[in-house]
Amino acid sequence: MARSPNFTKSFSGGWGAEWGNGRHPARRRGPEKAVPSFKEFSGAKTVAPITIASKMQLDLAIQCSLDPEVRALSFLPRLKFRGEDVDIGMLVAEFDDGRFVLDIAEDRPLRDLDTEGIHLLAIAERGLGVMEFDADDILSEPFASNCREVWRHRPTAPLPSTQALILGELSRHASITIRELSKAIGFDGDIAPAVYWLACADLVELELAPALGGETLVSIRRSRLATPSERVVGEK
Repeated sequence: MARSPNFTKSFSGGWGAEWGNGRHPARRRGPEKAVPSFKEFSGAKTVAPITIASKMQLDLAIQCSLDPEVRALSFLPRLKFRGEDVDIGMLVAEFDDGRFVLDIAEDRPLRDLDTEGIHLLAIAERGLGVMEFDADDILSEPFASNCREVWRHRPTAPLPSTQALILGELSRHASITIRELSKAIGFDGDIAPAVYWLACADLVELELAPALGGETLVSIRRSRLATPSERVVGEK
């Protein structure tokens, strides 16, 4: 299955390059209207509910949750650096090759050079990489709307028997469309909500860039990745 556009897009310097070593010059825009700071987000890739600090961050958290390359997702409020608290306020995504803070250009507060330097040094000291996003990356269509639509089905789990039928059929295919899957198991009704729930549960992968519907490709997870680590990134 294709990975999400957000994590395959190639920028000068390399996607996920360290700051100061091929940094992607994202465009600055007006700040996103913040969602309440107490808003919490949870999913199959979070150990516990995490803080979401903006609407853009919420979209990115949903996209990470549906991206098969992301192993775990957390929120990093702050770090200790040379005895001082350094505000971070960014999501952290864990991949097979390391952990990266997800820096959204529109959410980034203006900092003077000294504060910016301390911010980057604190992140680097923890061995974290940086992936930089802007609104065009996160809000690209139809990918963004498709992710929201899939995530909307997360609260309603299908019957265990339906889950077993879907996963059993998918285990026999590299990938199959939702329409073909429905016919193969003789499902009576719309099977898409059940498939979307399984994607939210990190049990299946979806092709999310084209139009979402009967022709959407679905496959069983290529491998069951490790449960997110109990270790929390950052310091209280």
